[in-house]
Amino acid sequence: MEYRVMEKNGEKFILLEGTGTPIRREEDANALIEICAQNGTYLLLVEGDRLSEEFLRLSTGAAGAVLQKFAVYGVKMAAVLGKDRVKGKFKELLAESSRGSVFRAYEDHSEAERWLLEALESVSSSLRK
Repeated sequence: MEYRVMEKNGEKFILLEGTGTPIRREEDANALIEICAQNGTYLLLVEGDRLSEEFLRLSTGAAGAVLQKFAVYGVKMAAVLGKDRVKGKFKELLAESSRGSVFRAYEDHSEAERWLLEALESVSSSLRK
């Protein structure tokens, strides 16, 4: 799976740019968890088309399987999606996930990045207590 390791403010995250193999099934989550572990980060920023139609169509079960796997392994994922891709049951999933700490979607790349890095900071500060 194609990715880039990014660093901002001394923190690393994995970036899946808009072109490349999309996330379609649970096996893709396994590959991404492995990539995160190999690179010493559990933060993942996914752009646009890297979330497949199968992922966005909740009836396939792909999103549930992937996000469950991420929750178990402590991976946090932010997605950058246009409003045109957020519809139906997936829109409901986003509303629910906005209360959690595993997955969020944003229209703006910088907002998604900010959430990821703030999520890391909150984990780091709670570990220091």
